[in-house]
Amino acid sequence: MKSPRHEIADRLAALLHEEGMCRPFGGDVTKATDERTYDVLFAMPVVLDGIVRVFSPGFILIIMAGRACPDGSGTWREVYTSEDDAAAFLRAVGRGDHASAVAVQTREQKRNKERNKITQVSP
Repeated sequence: MKSPRHEIADRLAALLHEEGMCRPFGGDVTKATDERTYDVLFAMPVVLDGIVRVFSPGFILIIMAGRACPDGSGTWREVYTSEDDAAAFLRAVGRGDHASAVAVQTREQKRNKERNKITQVSP
């Protein structure tokens, strides 16, 4: 029986294949040598290389480098708090929809939103 982390990694790997983000390599789920994560490598020729690291269902790290990074910086490193958010981000990147990709809430953005609510309520 697969763990929830492994199942999430499997579904995200399938999504990467569907979006054409596993060429010339990637799409295979591996367990990290430290056994803390399930990882999926992905690539798009000339424009993008990356890895999805599933630490838990609520902590999915996506790291990528290349011209196809959605913010134009050439590098991306963000944590997503759900499989749905990570999938929405990867789907948007695969389709070249950078506006939709950066609109997906990251862990840090959600934390900042909560902090702002707290400071607005405090006297």
